[in-house]
Amino acid sequence: MSKGMHLTLFVLVFGFLLGWTLIVPLPPRRISQYRRLYVFGESTVDNGNTLNLTKGRWPPPYYSGKFIIGRVWVEYLSDYLYQLVDTRNYAYGSSAVVRKEISKTFLYTVPVPTLHEQSEMFQKEHPSGSFDSNETLVIISAAAADGWLTTDWSQDEKGNLAHEVARAVYGEMTELYLHGVRHFLLMSHWPIEVPNSDQGWDTEGNWYAQTQNEETFRLAPEFRSNHTDAVLLIMQPFEVVKEAYHHALSKNISLLPCLRSAYGPLCDDPDNHLWTDGAHYSDWVHRMLADHARSLIRSEFEIREIVITLIENNDVIIGLTIGALIICYLL
Repeated sequence: MSKGMHLTLFVLVFGFLLGWTLIVPLPPRRISQYRRLYVFGESTVDNGNTLNLTKGRWPPPYYSGKFIIGRVWVEYLSDYLYQLVDTRNYAYGSSAVVRKEISKTFLYTVPVPTLHEQSEMFQKEHPSGSFDSNETLVIISAAAADGWLTTDWSQDEKGNLAHEVARAVYGEMTELYLHGVRHFLLMSHWPIEVPNSDQGWDTEGNWYAQTQNEETFRLAPEFRSNHTDAVLLIMQPFEVVKEAYHHALSKNISLLPCLRSAYGPLCDDPDNHLWTDGAHYSDWVHRMLADHARSLIRSEFEIREIVITLIENNDVIIGLTIGALIICYLL
């Protein structure tokens, strides 16, 4: 090929690429397509429902209506999804999935809605067909009270319970799918305990959480296979909390709870503690969880945007075809 041909080829390819960048519009800088957000779960995502249910008796006032000093991670995520037009939180502290008899709060005297009952509330308020499935995200936090409050069972019994809870969560997601929901963000169980100087992550409390998580991930391919038009994203809070734990060690942040008992006293520096209390992590850990959730959503959204753009933008297909034909002819 002569120098003149090389130059011609260079000009044509350069012109083709330049023209492509001009005719293909950049997608808007959004984190996702979601405009509606609905949250189910327990105290790790409860943004004040338990306080209202108990008429201000629980959790105690210094929690600002929540089970942490600050904001729960779904509130931070809601800020990130800034284009929301409708959002509703159905979560309650101490909510259970399968053991309705222990789904109670305020010293276990006030019944709270189970996951199934929260789902029923959503379906009643949002009839099938009343919301855009592709713009709706349902979040389910699976750190349910079933494991936390079941203390007198054998390990085998609790292992079976962990599997039953995981299956029941997918069963509820199937019901929501039939109602019209297509996008799910599932937070698997987070660590109940973090290591101290003489123990690792494999504690008795974390064993239950990890057993439930293993079943959650084992069942995920089946759910995706049975519902091919659904999007299922699964958060891994164990990894986030491990990162937070190492951050705490590097910054001399206390591994002790800010609150030593349910009614205080409240510490002066809650952000200098890994825990709010012995069961709920501090506000800065919730921010990390929100970042993790945002990354999952953004990755899924960007992949879909690329595919949709390539399929729907005829100019791109035509431009690529013409460009390829010219290059092949010249070569």
